This record gives sequence, structure tokens and C-alpha cells, in this order.
Amino acid sequence: MNNYSLNHFEYAARKGSDRIQINNLLAAVCVGSVSILLTLKTEFSTKSLVLLQFAFSIPALVSSSLAYAKVSYRKKAEYIIWDRLGWIFHSFGYILILNAIGLLLHGYGFIYPSLLFITFTVFVFVIYSCVDIFLDVSRWKEKLFKLFLYVLFIFCGFILPLVLRW
Repeated sequence: MNNYSLNHFEYAARKGSDRIQINNLLAAVCVGSVSILLTLKTEFSTKSLVLLQFAFSIPALVSSSLAYAKVSYRKKAEYIIWDRLGWIFHSFGYILILNAIGLLLHGYGFIYPSLLFITFTVFVFVIYSCVDIFLDVSRWKEKLFKLFLYVLFIFCGFILPLVLRW
């Protein structure tokens, strides 16, 4: 069954459920990552920032799940607000995870792999946005805005800390 044959509430319930599962999986990975990092004796310059980004991603992802849960049972007029809030929290949490992984790689001396990881991440975001725009040109403003936010979050959470040696 495709999403076009579903009514609003069936679609919202399916979308919310799918997003909650993704967020819960990502949050569980972050909890595990924070636990492991806290027990490691190895120190590196960005360890605190890595821990902070993993830690902040957890409430962002949980809040996203709570917002997506509301899209399934709130009235249609509220749907867009909870859907957007869910997207914002999910995107922020997801970028925090990607930044933390990049900084973790960099902190353990994998300089080029960390830069390649972040470069590839941005490349994938660009491809995803271009495909979405190609499929429906009316989405161009939304997709470019989202891409700009993703790149800005990566710049602030990965590039800037390395340049400023935080």
C-alpha cells in the first residue's frame, strides 16, 4: 500500500511510527557511545565536544520522537507544527551524531578519514536534495533551506571546532 491511498490519519500514524523507530535506534547508539567514551582512558583534544554532541543528540532525538508521536493523533491543523518540530529535532540530533563521529575519527588520529567522512556526508546531502528537487521543482526553496541548515550545523559542530582547536 502506498502513502497516496492512505487518509491523513493513517499516513500520519505510519510516518510518526517510522520516524520514532529511527530516532529510538539513533538515541540508543548515542547512549552506548557516550558510555564507552566515558570509560575510555584515552584523551584527545575534542573528546569533551564529542561527548557533548553525542549527549545533546539524545534529548533532541527523544523530543523528535515525542513530536512525531503527536502527528498521529493530533488534529490536521496541528500536524504541520508537530511534523516540523519533529524534523528540526531529528535533523539537529542526527547532525550532532555525524559531527561527533567525525571528531572522534579526527581525535584518534584518522585525520583524512574524518575529513573524507564529513565531505562524503555533505555530498550525500547535496545529492539527496538535488534528487528531491528534480522530482518536484516546487520543493527547491524547502530543500535548499534544509541543505543550508545541514551544512551550517556541520560547519559549526565539526569544521569550526577543528579550525579553532576546541
